[in-house]
Amino acid sequence: MATKKTDENTAKMLYRFVVVGDLHLRRTDPLGIVEEDGLNSRLKDKLEALGSIVQYACTNHATHLELLGDIFDAVNPSEKLKELFWLELKPALDANIEIRIIIGNHDRTGLTYNFSGDKIIVQNNIKIISNDYFVDRLKLPNRKKELVVRHIPYGIKEKVTENLHVSSSSCEPDMLFGHFEIEGAQLAPDNAQIRQGFKVEEVPGRLVWLGHIHKFQEFRPGFAYIGSTVKCDFGEVTNTKVFGKIDIYDDGQMKFQYNEIPQRPMYQYTVSEDDVNNLYISEQIPKELKEKGVLIKFKLVGSAEWVKSIDKARFRKRFKNAMRVVFDEEKIDTDRKTNEAAISQKMEDRVAFYVADKKKGKEYTKVGMELAQAAQEKAEEVEA
Repeated sequence: MATKKTDENTAKMLYRFVVVGDLHLRRTDPLGIVEEDGLNSRLKDKLEALGSIVQYACTNHATHLELLGDIFDAVNPSEKLKELFWLELKPALDANIEIRIIIGNHDRTGLTYNFSGDKIIVQNNIKIISNDYFVDRLKLPNRKKELVVRHIPYGIKEKVTENLHVSSSSCEPDMLFGHFEIEGAQLAPDNAQIRQGFKVEEVPGRLVWLGHIHKFQEFRPGFAYIGSTVKCDFGEVTNTKVFGKIDIYDDGQMKFQYNEIPQRPMYQYTVSEDDVNNLYISEQIPKELKEKGVLIKFKLVGSAEWVKSIDKARFRKRFKNAMRVVFDEEKIDTDRKTNEAAISQKMEDRVAFYVADKKKGKEYTKVGMELAQAAQEKAEEVEA
C-alpha cells in the first residue's frame, strides 16, 4: 500500500522507518502462566513480537525505529522488566538504528514518566518524547525542502493541540507519530467509538500513525492506529495485529505497508443450554482447541441453575494442551418462560414439555410418562 507510486528506477530510497504500536509489557497477566524461568508466558509473547519486529528492522536495513507509546503497562516498571525490553532492542542499537520512543498514557503520571534518567538512553542517543513534541528533519537531495517528521506524546488535550499546530504552515509535518485520541476511533472489545478527540481533518501530516487504541484501523490511507502488537484480551480475538514500514525516497515520495504479526492462537466459544449438542456435553472437541498453548474462552449461556451446575474444573481438564481456559457467564431468567404445554392439565403435554425443557432425549418421554402415571395412581390411593 502506498501514498504514491514510486519509480524505483529513478528514485533512490534514503530512509526506512519501522513502526511499533502499544506493547503494554507487564510481569503478570491473567491469560498467561508462570514458566520455569519465572516469566509470564504472555509477557514472553509480547517480547517475542517486539524481538521479531526489531530483527525485521535490522535485516531490512531500517534507519529509524518508532515506538508509539505504552511500552509498559504502568509507570516505574521493575528493573528486570526494563532489562528485558532493552535486550530485545539491542540488535537495533548495535545496528545504529535511530530509535524514537513516544511516551503514552500508561507510561506517565503527571510529569513522571518511564525511562526518565535511564543511562542507556543517554549512552545510545535514544530520543524519548515525553512532555513536548519533537521534530526530525530528513534531508532530501532532490528537494529544496526537508521532510519533516513530528512526534507527539500523550498529554492533556490542550497540550496535544499546542503540539499539533505549534509550527507555521511552512513546517507542517510530512509524517506525524503520536499517542492521542481520534474522534470516532473504535475500541477493540465492542467497537464502541471515542466521542471526544481530535477530528481527522484537524491532524496535519501526509502520513499519520498513532498509538493508544489497540484495534488497528485506518481513517484514510496512511492515517491509522497501528494497534497493539499482541492481543491483550478476548475482546481482540478477531483483530489482526500489524507493525508498519515506511520507505522514503530522495524525491520526497513515500511508500508504506502494514505487516502482520503472528499471534498465539486465541478462541472464543459459546456453550448454550439451549444447544443440545453444546461443547460441554459433546464428546467431539474441535481440532483447533487441541493445539498446544492456545487461549480459550467459553461463554456459558443458560439458566442460573444450569450455569451453576457446570463443573468448570472437569470441563477445563478436557483441554489439557491449552495454556489458559477462562469462562464468562450469561445467565437467563427462565422463570419467566411460558408455554401452553407447561400449564396444560394433560399429563402427556406436561411430561413432553419437561423433557424438552431439560434437553433430554425422546426416550425420556416414555420413562417420564411411566413415572408420572405411577405418581398419579399413588396420589389417588392416598386420597381414597
